[in-house]
Amino acid sequence: MPDLDRSKCGGRLVSRLGADLRRAPTRHRSGLNLAAFLAVREEVAEALEEGYSMKAVWQQLRKEGAVQMAYETFRDYCRSAELGRRPRTRRRGPTKNAGGMPQQTFEHSSVPDSKRLY
Repeated sequence: MPDLDRSKCGGRLVSRLGADLRRAPTRHRSGLNLAAFLAVREEVAEALEEGYSMKAVWQQLRKEGAVQMAYETFRDYCRSAELGRRPRTRRRGPTKNAGGMPQQTFEHSSVPDSKRLY
């Protein structure tokens, strides 16, 4: 195993990694994107809790230069961190139709009713 002279590398590993990621081509910047997201995660969570849309938060962060990732990447990070999720509620249709009459429902039985046949 070769003996590496770490003094030639200059600086801490974290600094060197960040510098390398910033110089990397766009398609290989996922590490930098994740680090940028984690740096603003708390702010993102707070803004989403206040009711701002995910897209509005991303646009503001991008304008400020805090993130440089595509919206889809930002959205994926938010979802994986379970940010911006609203509890799903089951929508119920109206219980009465437009004429004020109760809606008809369909019920199916696998056993035929001999009184209702023909």
